[in-house]
Amino acid sequence: FIFLNICRGLFEDHKLMFAFLITCQILRNEVHSKFMKKRLITPTEWLFFLRSTEAGKGILTDENTVACPAWVEKTAWAKLDVLERLTAHSGDTCYVG
Repeated sequence: FIFLNICRGLFEDHKLMFAFLITCQILRNEVHSKFMKKRLITPTEWLFFLRSTEAGKGILTDENTVACPAWVEKTAWAKLDVLERLTAHSGDTCYVG
């Protein structure tokens, strides 16, 4: 009910962002994520979402970077590389596909 009332006052583009932020807040809470049987969003992942590649500054070195494949854009590869190295550095489980 609250979600619908708040969305009534938002532009269409902002409704999706509002829903995404609510979902993130739910999944950042350990109890709620276990109830939904979803993986917890770690603080490292959340900071990466907020700061992008800047989240790795001062923590990661540039010497361990993997070369970008030809079929991926360089900016997308840089973000994926930093996120993977950040999760490995903090001891969290990296995505296994």
